[in-house]
Amino acid sequence: MKKLLLTIFLITINLQAQQNKVELQLSTFYSQYEKQKPSFSKTEEFVKKNFEFSSMVRYESEKILIPVIVEFKDEKIVSDMQGLKLRSIIGKYATAEIDLGMLREVLMSEKIKYIELSKPLDVQLDVSSVKIRANLARDTYLYDGTGVIVGIIDTGIDFFHEDFIDEDGNTRILALWDQNSSRGTAPYPYTYGTLWNQTQINNQIKNPGQDIIDHKDKNGQGHGTHVSGIAVGNGFSSSSSKVTNMETFISGVDKEFRNGTPTNPIYVGIAPKANILNVAYRNTSDNVGYCRVGSSDIIDGINWVAEYAKSLNQPWVVNLSLGTKWGPKNGTSNFEKTISEIATNTSKGRGRIIVVSAGNEGYDINDPNRKLIYRWHADASVSTSRFMTIESNTSIKSEKLLMEIWYPNISNYSISLRTPTGLIIGPYSSGEGTGNTPGDCDTTSDGIISIVNNWYDTEFIDPFPEVNDNQILIQLSEDAETNKQIRNGQWEIIMSNGNGRWDAYIVDVGGINDPEKGAYFNLYSYSNERLITEPGNAYNVITVGSFNTKQIGINNESYPVDQISYFSSPGPTRDGRNKPDIFAPGAWIASSLSQYVQNPPANQLEPDGVHINLYGTSMAAPHVTGTVALLLQQGIALGKNFEYKDIEHILRNTKTTEGFLDVYDAISYVEGGGGMEDRIEITGPIEIEQGDEVTFNAEFFDDTPLGDSIISSWSWTLESNNSDSVKILASGSSEGFWTTDWTFTVPSLDGYSRRWFWDDSNNVMVRVKVKAKDTDDIWHEVEYNVGIPEEPNTPLFWRAQAMNEGRVLLSYIAGGAKNYLIYYDIDLGFPYSGTGANEGDSPIIIGADTTNLILSGLTNFQRYYFVVKAMNDYGESGYSDELNAEPYPLVKLNVKIYLQGAYR
Repeated sequence: MKKLLLTIFLITINLQAQQNKVELQLSTFYSQYEKQKPSFSKTEEFVKKNFEFSSMVRYESEKILIPVIVEFKDEKIVSDMQGLKLRSIIGKYATAEIDLGMLREVLMSEKIKYIELSKPLDVQLDVSSVKIRANLARDTYLYDGTGVIVGIIDTGIDFFHEDFIDEDGNTRILALWDQNSSRGTAPYPYTYGTLWNQTQINNQIKNPGQDIIDHKDKNGQGHGTHVSGIAVGNGFSSSSSKVTNMETFISGVDKEFRNGTPTNPIYVGIAPKANILNVAYRNTSDNVGYCRVGSSDIIDGINWVAEYAKSLNQPWVVNLSLGTKWGPKNGTSNFEKTISEIATNTSKGRGRIIVVSAGNEGYDINDPNRKLIYRWHADASVSTSRFMTIESNTSIKSEKLLMEIWYPNISNYSISLRTPTGLIIGPYSSGEGTGNTPGDCDTTSDGIISIVNNWYDTEFIDPFPEVNDNQILIQLSEDAETNKQIRNGQWEIIMSNGNGRWDAYIVDVGGINDPEKGAYFNLYSYSNERLITEPGNAYNVITVGSFNTKQIGINNESYPVDQISYFSSPGPTRDGRNKPDIFAPGAWIASSLSQYVQNPPANQLEPDGVHINLYGTSMAAPHVTGTVALLLQQGIALGKNFEYKDIEHILRNTKTTEGFLDVYDAISYVEGGGGMEDRIEITGPIEIEQGDEVTFNAEFFDDTPLGDSIISSWSWTLESNNSDSVKILASGSSEGFWTTDWTFTVPSLDGYSRRWFWDDSNNVMVRVKVKAKDTDDIWHEVEYNVGIPEEPNTPLFWRAQAMNEGRVLLSYIAGGAKNYLIYYDIDLGFPYSGTGANEGDSPIIIGADTTNLILSGLTNFQRYYFVVKAMNDYGESGYSDELNAEPYPLVKLNVKIYLQGAYR
């Protein structure tokens, strides 16, 4: 073969191979923005039309500021940078606003690991104190939440409501951060909203005619006030001194809500003397009765509660009665990971319990109350089709539908859409989609259709790099100018050429405003599981579903007592973990009514006029939140510092056989000596290399372990270059202390391959084991896995694109690569032994900071075959799939066009 003379041009991407750093929706919008470059006067109009989360965007000095959640590579390097302004800092995570115009520059920073959009969350709308035996627990053990902070992050709170005022006429609210107000000063270090302190709130209560505080809870039927009343209301508004005819009043209310005699308050929350911190989250909708909030604002709210409680040295619990359909729903989004980090980070104070509603997304096919729009999930484990019906409003020409599909990254599912008229869009395999750039659309007679299968942009790849799944994003939209509308009828989603579980979710339906229908999966396509909304799938949070405590609800709807509510989102998480963790009463619940709610439904009002009935997992969650406040107070009294693992242990061991909350059993369990779970925790490095000196720490919680019962061991197998293998075992201290350290040095790998194996399996890790027996003579065992660096992954995302003048563009990426090795030949197939292949030339070596390569000097109309390997300090990957391309000459055309015919 004749040797080729080549000139090599490298296209260096500004992102310096940091491809896995930004979420799909943001990078798609950025690509569209870069293409069109709208003038600033047209920017807001452009954002509203092209960006699903436009209501969260701010405009400042010709900047487009977008709220995000940032993951840094290390908590030691978390800091502001040009184009990125941080707000809350939680370990290596931070909430921030990013200047869209500087997205490239921010992503070039070696500090940044991943940027996720702040997602819109929706609020998730009487529960019997007797049913869960909360009143019995308080009366028996006298715990009422004293000395514990309960943070309610919601639509706000009516601080005039007497359920939140003590016997001296003072507010029980320590502080109120209204993220919507611009009247006063925001709490440090935040730059939005107004912080109202206890003195200011008391002044407003005692001087109602003065305009001191501009906060009014009116969204979602006063959702925040209602939630607060369930968790911490004291019922003072319904005491005998407030009701003129108590006997008549008592006969007209649900007696399950009574706490004691008729001379005592009637509607009492679970922890009626807890201290209250309230965050009125930033609304992204002006519609009264409906509001949405950004996930980054929620994180700011939790962080503010944590720091405030820490300053008072009080344990805290936060209630989140909200959720979003967006995201992987398996604990790996930045939103869920950051919340989990707060719950486990000891620098965020004591307690640190976060309670989340599971969502109101369940669908019971036998329940007449259920609306079709709740059939928003379909799944399968093979290549097959699922069918979706759209019933849009033909008088509206700005409707939009968005869908996410998740599937295993080891599969290569292709995605196609069949429209109601039979038009097929696709198929698109992983790394493909409509148009040449993600976000490009097909304009059809059935609507404007955009599909992205995983990712195929050379700059922004893999929207969730830590999720062991690929993501498909589908968007259907309309354009009034061209009269393109989303076609009503049946749409077919076709998944082909793959295997493994895939989940499709209709995550947003904008403008399709029929509350009964809109868009939904057909009867035999939908799946009523894995519907918990984020952040309810997060690790280290308590996720709450709803069960019924009233037979008949509003409008004579049937709610069978002691059954899980039809609307309660069923689990498990998308990765198979068993959630919800517990169920609490959620239908219907009478609680505090905000005076700012206009025209509340008369059939939902209680006779006193200051309490209203609502239903939902939003109402279930604060029952658990109030219970946690009682347990944290109990922990203080007994000298135990309860944290998430302890609270989860208590609730798990005391819930009923149906999974329902039992407050009395929970308190009794701790009084009887339960509470902190006997457990071992190991800390140490998460990754080790040859020659490292490694220390592990094992700590036993609660009871002191018996005698010399602590046994530690770690073992690994080093695979030799021949068929023999060597297994090294080491055992640690057995002194029986609460805390014990072990140190060892990773042995040399001389004579062995760099791949390490545990027990001859294919898991590349070291596994540390610790075992101990507690004072009840019960053994406990825990394992701790440590990663071993390995060779890079085989490049999967790559393509060869023919160019003119004897050139070919190659694009490639592989996780863990330090360099890429490029091989090509004019002969099909192996072996690939170099640039000239059969002549044995060395491969082209490209650094990992480059992901595109242009080869020039090739022969036009000659077909070339290409493969690529990835390489790092630990070895080389396998060959990629073989691709081919055929360069072509640059041809100048001299074309004459003749027009003939009649104009009409």
